[in-house]
Formats: sequence, C-alpha cells, structure tokens
Amino acid sequence: MDKAAVYCRALNRIAVALGSARNLSSVLDLITKSAVDVLNLRACSLGLWDKKTNRFEMVAAHGLDEEYVKKGGDPRNIPIDQEALKGEPVIVTDLSKWLSPEEARRRGIASMLCVPIQTREDKLGVVCVHSAEKHEFSGFEVEFLKSLGNLGAVAIENTRLYERLQKRLAETATLVEISKILTSSLRLQEVFNAIAKTAMEAMKMKGCIVRLLDEKHEKLELVASYGLSEDYLRKGPVHVDKGMDDVRTGRPTIVSDVLKDSRLEYPEEAAKEGIRCALAIPLVAKEKIIGSIRVFGPSPHEFDEEEIKFLEAIASHAAIAIENARLYRVALKNWQDLVQEIWEKSDVWGRTKVEPQPG
Repeated sequence: MDKAAVYCRALNRIAVALGSARNLSSVLDLITKSAVDVLNLRACSLGLWDKKTNRFEMVAAHGLDEEYVKKGGDPRNIPIDQEALKGEPVIVTDLSKWLSPEEARRRGIASMLCVPIQTREDKLGVVCVHSAEKHEFSGFEVEFLKSLGNLGAVAIENTRLYERLQKRLAETATLVEISKILTSSLRLQEVFNAIAKTAMEAMKMKGCIVRLLDEKHEKLELVASYGLSEDYLRKGPVHVDKGMDDVRTGRPTIVSDVLKDSRLEYPEEAAKEGIRCALAIPLVAKEKIIGSIRVFGPSPHEFDEEEIKFLEAIASHAAIAIENARLYRVALKNWQDLVQEIWEKSDVWGRTKVEPQPG
C-alpha cells in the first residue's frame, strides 16, 4: 500500500477519534501522539496562541523532554513556530541553526517540520514534528501534517465550544441555586452572609467581602465576609475615593496582581493575608449604587469576560435580595408601629379610646 493511502486511512481513524473526544487535553494529546505514530518520527509538539497574554504556550507534547516543553512557553525560544503561525509550513532540516549541537543531541532532535493549526477565521497555533536524525521531509509528510493540523483546528474549536457550553450550564445552575439561597431569608444579616459565602464558592476564590455605602457616600461599611481573617477585616476604613473604583465608576474593577497594582487601599495588609488578585463589582439597586461585592484570590489571575459577567450576575441577584430584605424590614417596622398605635388608642377590651374634645 502506498504512503498516500496509508496517510488517508490514518487521517480517517484520527478524525473519528477526535470526534469522540470531549475535553481539550484529550484532543491535544491525540494529535501529538498520532503524528509521531503515523510519521514514525521522534516527537511532536503542539502550541496554541493566547491572545489575552499575547504569548505562545506549548500545551501538548509527545516524545520530548520536560525542559523543552517548559521552555516552549516563551515565543523567543521558538522562532520556527512563530514563522509557522504566519500560515505556511516551515521545514528545518538542520536544527543546529537554532540549537547548539550539544543541546540538539541532549534533546534527541535534529530536524523539524511545523504547520499552522488554523480555521478560516483565525490561526490557533502550530503543530511540529521532530526527527532524531537529519531528515528531508517529503511532500506526503507535509500534506499529512497539514491535514492533521486542519482536523485538529476543528476539534479544538468544537471542544472549546463544548467546554464553554458546559461552563455556561454549570453557571446557570449555580445562579439558580444562589437565587434560592438569597431568597430563602428576609433577614438582612442572613442575606449578607449568604451573598459572601456563595460568591466566594461560586468564583472559587480565597475570600469575599460585601460592603454597603454609608449615609454620606464616603465610606464602604463592612456588612459580611467569608474566608478572610479578622485581622484583615480590621485593617481600617475603606473609602469610596481610594482603592478600587467600582463604586465610583459603576464598572467592574480588576486587580490581576496585587504586587503590581496600586489600586488596593491596603496593599501590605492584602499581601500579608495572602491575597494576590481581586475583582470588585458594584451593587446596584433601583439604578443606584448601594455598595460593592469583592472577591479575592490567592494567586495572580487575569479575570476573563465570562468570570466578570458571572460575578455581575451574582451581584444583580444580591442587590435584589438586599432590597427585598430592606423593604421587608421597613414594612415590618411600619406594621409594628401601626399595631402599637392602635394598641395605645384601645382600652383593655379592644374598644377605641375617644379623646376628650376641648370645651
């Protein structure tokens, strides 16, 4: 059987396997292992481009040492892959142009072929195969790897869509549960405590603080917290015109790394508490900002749009719960005052007392 037929059958088997994969890591591992097995080469690596960080991240490899994989995270270390990202295959018969002979021998690779992983709209990354000896890659090998890259692009996009859908479904279920929890009580403090606990757990963060504006709109008063120490909570007053500006602007405030961002009002206390990132969302009731819900994480973190929208949804539920509890408290107070007034104007038999008229 000629190579073209062998490669076609292999691509068909790979396509079927990719179609049944349900998580990204399985897809990536299948692509790299298939390339090595079918082409009978030393190794295969796969990297994806992260638009948020503008970095190239090696996310899967088969047959390469761990150190090489780790160094693949820096674009400056993989100029060959960078060329492939432009959309055309890149062949390097002699890797000594990029690596010293000693390093090439230690890694066990001599030649390299890289092709882009791309859809019609976007370039996702590159897949590269490596040979142990100097190798002249044939047209069949180039076309096979290009076809594998195309199959991989479709599988990666489908898997990402599936994972996003699963995440959305999980978030929706979480919001339904949060809504049940927040509406299970009309006692304000119980509502505040439930908001802090559910927000921290839903966002998978270290802790959460709920604050409300004071009467002068100058400070944010602590009404509930979860996961944070008493020492940190006693750090001092939180001012509206200092620190994170979610209440001032009405928009989310993101601190990806406390050590590199000066927007926290008490950065030293935050570092001591083990806080490295924060996300703050204003609480809005009847189109007025009434406070803030803030979650804190133990490591630097780039909050993405989905995470921000998720906490905004929690904040929306929280604001409604707070307003309902407040209205209930007002209604209860009015009812108690009315009962007291009626009681004061009635005699022991329940008859209304008649006030004497002058003259």
